[in-house]
Amino acid sequence: MRVHELMTPEVLTVSADTRVDLCLDLMRQHGYRTLPVVDAANKPLGLLGEARAAAAAPGSVAADVMSETFVSTRPQEPVYDALNRCTWAMQDAVLVVENGVLVGILAEYDAVKQAALLLPSELRVEDYASTTLLCIDQSRPAHEALERMERAWVKAMVVLDERRLVGIVGHRECISARVDSHPEITVGSLLSGARSSGFVFWDTPLRDAAQLAVDDAVGCVPVVSDDGLMRVEAVLSRGDIVRALLASGAVGEADLSFDGG
Repeated sequence: MRVHELMTPEVLTVSADTRVDLCLDLMRQHGYRTLPVVDAANKPLGLLGEARAAAAAPGSVAADVMSETFVSTRPQEPVYDALNRCTWAMQDAVLVVENGVLVGILAEYDAVKQAALLLPSELRVEDYASTTLLCIDQSRPAHEALERMERAWVKAMVVLDERRLVGIVGHRECISARVDSHPEITVGSLLSGARSSGFVFWDTPLRDAAQLAVDDAVGCVPVVSDDGLMRVEAVLSRGDIVRALLASGAVGEADLSFDGG
């Protein structure tokens, strides 16, 4: 499978001088985590993530806070190679560029949707879930959750109430709420009004777990015990699902002969 078969060709972009507050409005309106920043010729200049945008000073424009380091690919590159680089760079999306011009975007979310369709039915959550997980009680200050996520380089934490699953809190929710300057905000308050987090068991088919991650639009899915106590024993992240997709061969393999031309 090649990138052009999976990418989204119609890309929502902003210019370098677009106000950050307007960028945030666009992201939240369309449900995006990132926006490519381009020049007048549609050549990519950087990538603006929701977390950076939410933390920006009032009056900032996209050029002030965008990341000029981003993963890019070409339409004919194997999906395997593009997603592999995206995973290692811990980015949510790969910009698809041809002749220097942005022609599409390949998001981690797109890969997870494909996983829900293409992963072999025999794969189970236990094959890829990670028992190394971050948990926090819903009564704790939200800035503590943010600090722990940033130290561990993860995007989400499992939220508990007396060791029982409550939901998932994400890095971007913490940034958007500016929890670093509002110590009174608790983790539980960030979940108010949100849909309860779904969960899976160890023996849940991996593609069903991938579909749950798509439906709930979450960065990770809790894996709970099957004894009725709802103990969180592991997590399955989007990155884990992408790893499974790459290992399964469902999107092909690396193409050592591809020269990018």
